[in-house]
Amino acid sequence: MRKHKTKQPARAGLALPWGQLPDLPGEGTFLPCVWTDPSTAVFAVGASGGVGTTTMAALCGLVDYGRAWPVSAPQAARCVVVARTTATSMNAARECAAAVFGGRVSGVECVGLVLVADQPGRLPRELARQRALTESVFPASWRLPYSQAIRLGREDPQLAAHKAIQELRSLASAGEEPEVFIDSIPAAGGVSLGI
Repeated sequence: MRKHKTKQPARAGLALPWGQLPDLPGEGTFLPCVWTDPSTAVFAVGASGGVGTTTMAALCGLVDYGRAWPVSAPQAARCVVVARTTATSMNAARECAAAVFGGRVSGVECVGLVLVADQPGRLPRELARQRALTESVFPASWRLPYSQAIRLGREDPQLAAHKAIQELRSLASAGEEPEVFIDSIPAAGGVSLGI
């Protein structure tokens, strides 16, 4: 009789409460801060290049802000960080979290993370651990599947109907006032707006 090994569930990695940041090696890439007028819009900020901020903006009604922080006062600009499920992009997303939640960037309210699959199928164990760690340092996260149609420049009705897209559309159209004001953001080494 042959014994079957039961697989232990893969450890998702180090889970930290959002906002509690792991030690990150080095200073990392610091995104520039660009002034924007106070708005109820939600901005899409790319953690790294080629993550799809333009596509996310078109699908969800977000404002594409590329690779820069949309800084405003007295109300902070709301944004989501967009990253791919690659090691480099998820590391950059954690650096974005460290910048905002660590007080190095003022005038920004980061409401969450959008992770876009870089290829179809399951993530390798190491990337799954990194994804869990990356999601744990944001207040909310949304996962989007890989889309061959989007890659080819076509519309993808299945992606447009995805639950995460619907939630991001609701967030973008809510028109809520930002919860973070400049006075409530720590200034520890942060970017000063000079206001």
